[in-house]
Amino acid sequence: MINKHMNIFATRSLRVIVLVSITVVLGVLDLALTIHYMGTIGLPEANPLARLLAEISPGLLVAGKLALVAINAGLLLALVKQRSAEIGAWVSCIVLVALTIHWTNYIAADLNGAFSDIPAGKCLDGWTCF
Repeated sequence: MINKHMNIFATRSLRVIVLVSITVVLGVLDLALTIHYMGTIGLPEANPLARLLAEISPGLLVAGKLALVAINAGLLLALVKQRSAEIGAWVSCIVLVALTIHWTNYIAADLNGAFSDIPAGKCLDGWTCF
């Protein structure tokens, strides 16, 4: 039997902190991959706000995405002992895990040559590029 005091998920606060930490790491990974692919072959950005920020400036995209990750984490950590914070942390983490799975599929397609016919420096219609 696991000692309750040794179980990292024994308290709501610890669960929220772990989930928010995972969300922050995956959010930064999403940003890094977005910047990489927008700067190379481009990508069909589904988020209209991210697409707009990227079209204005890559720096604005970085600032916007980091701000959203920070605001999300800050709000959830400020309410760390509340049930709503735990629900929000779970939802945030699930969304970012799903996005990370999407990224693995996109990267696998790239590695398998799905985008090899895109000319260097050419942005396809509907895709976002720098």
